Amino acid sequence: MVEETRNAPYFNGEDRISRLQDELIHYILSFIDMKYVVQTSVLSKRWIDIWKSIPFLNFNRDSFSEDRKDSFIMFVDMVIFFRKECNIQMFNLQWMNSAYDTSVVMNVKRWSLGAVKCNVKEFWLLITQCHDSTYEIPHRLLNCKSLGKLVIGMSGHAEYADIILPSSMSLPQLKTLAFFGLSITNAESFTRLFSSSPVLERSFLSRDFSLEICSPLSGVSFTMKLEAKTEDENAEAYSKLPSTEKDVYAKRMMKFLGAVYMVKAMRLSPGFLESNLANVGDDWDAGLSFPEMLPCLKLVQIKKVEGCDNELKFLSFLLKNATTLKKVVLYPRSTIKSPKRVKRQFRDKLRALPRASSHIRMEWPATKSIRI
Repeated sequence: MVEETRNAPYFNGEDRISRLQDELIHYILSFIDMKYVVQTSVLSKRWIDIWKSIPFLNFNRDSFSEDRKDSFIMFVDMVIFFRKECNIQMFNLQWMNSAYDTSVVMNVKRWSLGAVKCNVKEFWLLITQCHDSTYEIPHRLLNCKSLGKLVIGMSGHAEYADIILPSSMSLPQLKTLAFFGLSITNAESFTRLFSSSPVLERSFLSRDFSLEICSPLSGVSFTMKLEAKTEDENAEAYSKLPSTEKDVYAKRMMKFLGAVYMVKAMRLSPGFLESNLANVGDDWDAGLSFPEMLPCLKLVQIKKVEGCDNELKFLSFLLKNATTLKKVVLYPRSTIKSPKRVKRQFRDKLRALPRASSHIRMEWPATKSIRI
C-alpha cells in the first residue's frame, strides 16, 4: 500500500508532474496544439507561465471553429507577444480546410517575423493555396540565420502555386528544405536560393523546379504524381497519358537529374520512373553523362518497382556513372504478378549491366541482400 501511494501522481498532496523540470514539461507539451498548452496555465501557480517559454509552437486553425477566424489570429498574436525572451525550436502553423483570403499571407508574414526574432530553428507552414496561384515567401524567413529546416506546403487547388523569392537570401544553417504544392518558374531565383544555403543536406521537391545544386546533399527525395488523377502510379497509368503530358513528366525528370548530380542518397517515387523515358529519345542520358557524374551517390531507393524498361534504363544509367554507389534498395510493387520471377529476371538484367563501382549491394526488403 505504501509503495502504491508513493508511485501515484500525488503523494502527501504533492503534484509530482509539476515537479518535473521545465525542459521535460516543454517536451511533453510539444505534441499538442498551443490552444491546449495555454489552457494548462489554470492548473496551478507552477503552470501559469510554462506556455510563455515553450520552444515548440503548434498552431492549427482547426482548433477554432470556422466562424472564429479572428479569435485564432488574436490567439497566435497573443502567444507570440507574451513569449519570454527565449528561442523557438519549432514553429508549426497549419491553416487548412478554410476558404482562402488575403489575411492568411498578411498574418503569416507577421508571425514569421516573430519567429525569426526568436531565432527559430524549424519553420513548418501548411496553408490553403492562394487564389492568384502565387505565393511570396516572407523575406525575413529566407534571411534567418538560425533556420535549420524549412517546410512549406499548399493544397486546395488543382494547380501548383508559383513561389516568389526575394532578391537577397541568406540561410547559413539551413539543412532541410521541402516544398509541396509549389513550383518555381524563375530558374535564377531558385539557383540563388540553393546558393544561399551552403550547408543544405536534404531537399524534398514535388513539382516543376528549375535548379542547380553545386554542393553535395546528403539526401534528396523526388516525388511525381499524376495530377487530378485517381489511377495507381504505375507504368500502365502513365502509358495512357496524352503525349504532351508524357513530355512534361519526362523533361521534368531530366531536369531533376541534371540538377542533383552531387547528391549522396536518392529516393524515388514510382511516378518518377514510370514517366516515359522514350519521350526524351533513346539517347536521353547523353546530356547527363560527363566525367565524374554522380561522384557522391552512395544510396538509391526506389519504391514500387515493377521491373519495367524505364526502371532498367534508369538503373543502367546510375550503375554506369555512380563511381561510389554502395547500395540499391528496390521496394517491389505489391500488386505485380509472380514477384519472385520478376525479381529474379530483373536481378539478372542488372547483373549484366556495366558499372562504375565494383561493390554494389541490391536489396529487396524482407529478402536477403544480394551482391550484384
